[in-house]
Amino acid sequence: MDRSHLESQITAQKSTKILKQYKPSKSIANKLYELSLYPYFRQ
Repeated sequence: MDRSHLESQITAQKSTKILKQYKPSKSIANKLYELSLYPYFRQ
């Protein structure tokens, strides 16, 4: 298994952990999603 694949797997695990923590409050997840898309709409 190459290093980049392992790193991406670890990153995916971290992000799923964070998502599970915020699952009860979906509004926060929605806000983060909107903020991540915001730069595209500003162009």
